[in-house]
Amino acid sequence: MILHLENESNRNYKITGTSGEHLGEIKFLSTERNGIGLEAHLKDGNFKMEISPFFGSKTRKNDVLKREAGICIINGLLCKIYYCTKKGSNFINGIYYWELKYCNDVYRFYEVGLKKKGIYLCVYRNDELVAIVSKAMKTRHFSGSYEIYSKNDVSVEILLLFSSYWDITRWMEVESCSVNHVLNTWQKELKEKYDENFILEIKKMHGIN
Repeated sequence: MILHLENESNRNYKITGTSGEHLGEIKFLSTERNGIGLEAHLKDGNFKMEISPFFGSKTRKNDVLKREAGICIINGLLCKIYYCTKKGSNFINGIYYWELKYCNDVYRFYEVGLKKKGIYLCVYRNDELVAIVSKAMKTRHFSGSYEIYSKNDVSVEILLLFSSYWDITRWMEVESCSVNHVLNTWQKELKEKYDENFILEIKKMHGIN
């Protein structure tokens, strides 16, 4: 499965397929707690999400600290997004990622930057790589775009929800000028989450060279 997600200048997102067909949209909503709200209407599902401007409750298990960073309703099921930090052998080698539990699955999202080669969000479901989101490296006045490469059995709602969350919390630019983003991930554990062959395999399945 390949999806294109584009954040238009009016802050709303449009979703298209490999042939440019319209698959749905995601709209901004106002919230009661000064956060950011999103509501998606898709062909076969929907979700709502509220991103809090502050971290919520936190828990620690072994060397991982989890802090509540957002709430969402996916097809009627309430879920929470956690921002996680994991200690390394020293401060520099520690990593961060996001986590979301949906039904009986645990999704983890790892941000990997390869300098000018690209910026990626690697999506793991129960420790298996199931999707990679590729970010366009230029953003102009809220407008960013993303290509989502995924195995066919992965929840579309999860992928779109977190791709838009990633855009808002990490990459949205409020200025009118263009911004070129470059990210260099140095932690070995994070870099190993990215598999360059994964995207090639998904493209091959769709007849794309």
